[in-house]
Amino acid sequence: SPLYAQHDINRFMVPTCLLQNSGDARNGASGQPPTADTTSSVLPLLRCVGVAHALRVFAALLSERRVILTSSSPTRLSTCSHAALAMLQCGLLHWQHLYIPVLPPHLWQYLAAPYPYLIGILDSAIPKLDHTDGLGEVLIVNLDSNSMETRNIPQQVVAQRLPDLFSSADPGYYHDGSPHRHDKDIPPSASEFLAQDLLEILKTDKKTLYGEVSTVANLGETAGKAAKAIKSGFGKLKARLKGQHSQSEGAEEEEKEKAEQAPADGEAKSVADDYIFTEGCHNEVGEQETRLAFACFFLALLGNMRWYLNSPGQGQVPVLDRNRFLEQKRLGGDGQGSALWPLLQNFCQTQMFEEFAKARVEEVRSRSVAPADSPLFAQCAQYHRHHNIDFGVSSVRSVARQVAQANPGRLTGLLQTNARRMAMSLTSNKNFEGDYSRAVAQLVDQCRESSS
Repeated sequence: SPLYAQHDINRFMVPTCLLQNSGDARNGASGQPPTADTTSSVLPLLRCVGVAHALRVFAALLSERRVILTSSSPTRLSTCSHAALAMLQCGLLHWQHLYIPVLPPHLWQYLAAPYPYLIGILDSAIPKLDHTDGLGEVLIVNLDSNSMETRNIPQQVVAQRLPDLFSSADPGYYHDGSPHRHDKDIPPSASEFLAQDLLEILKTDKKTLYGEVSTVANLGETAGKAAKAIKSGFGKLKARLKGQHSQSEGAEEEEKEKAEQAPADGEAKSVADDYIFTEGCHNEVGEQETRLAFACFFLALLGNMRWYLNSPGQGQVPVLDRNRFLEQKRLGGDGQGSALWPLLQNFCQTQMFEEFAKARVEEVRSRSVAPADSPLFAQCAQYHRHHNIDFGVSSVRSVARQVAQANPGRLTGLLQTNARRMAMSLTSNKNFEGDYSRAVAQLVDQCRESSS
């Protein structure tokens, strides 16, 4: 009918997490619905504490230790707590122990629990920790000041109890952005690649949100200049009315006011930048890259079921063999003396590893196939098995990148990133190169197609 020859089209891009079937086993545990750790962003924790401290929290959780996060903001506590568990979920691992994102005062006694936990507390309650009986060994991370401390852990065993995965990455990489190894013949380990990838992701993330020249910084600088001009004008007017200051004295006073005002303006601008960077914007492309980095690490660690499953006999169900796992890792180059070895020793004794192995055995028994909306780890592991590809670090990274780029959800992130860049260009202090009206129309069109 001519009446319906032309019509409006509404296009919806639904997040992958909303498409997941709650009764599927692909999330790591059969029959469990998606939880906060399967859908939360990982980037907020990295933005708050940086790569080094985030990896220390990551290693502590993999070792099933007690971890306390502190902040003055309940929102930041909740967001970063979810992000910490989301790192584990990238490898289909699920926290099996106590988890309280923001601890209510009446549950304070849980901090003395004799089992692993991840708990967030407000910084106003930090002094109470000194008077908490039975606190035990604990890692405390302040999300506001980006500081970290341990309680009741002897200094000589901290490296074993809380492995430092960032130590394997050469410090020179952090400063100049280029990896530099003392021995060029030794390829980077999975943990080194993870640290390097996360450093690059954070750099790109900040450029994506701020641009090459921070819009927030420009606004802060303009506001600071305006405040100084107003204050200087009132000062000169006051001096004229009183007639008590010479021109030179007025100039000296103005310089003094500038010197006093500059640190305050800089501090305020820094706080504003930090708040917007850590909590204000969601970067879908950066989030996908972060999950890709963690998925590569877990695939190199746990991708091959033969590393940790052993069949007792013909036709019998495979069982977890912890000694086999450690031996396979040692033969693969991650033995004693490597940065990853302390973590492997801790992880192989965890309940989390045991549940992970049970879920993989169930996959083998049921011959389940990972659908297109399953986590990246499941898709890549299936691809490796079907194509008989080894789980070496280089192979894992190549396959994971290929699978991730084929994911339809990647288009959503690209649309959001392109729209943000266009908006920043249109609102920049610099002259816009191109047709301004056409660019605005294009931006409106992109926003209609994007979920942000």
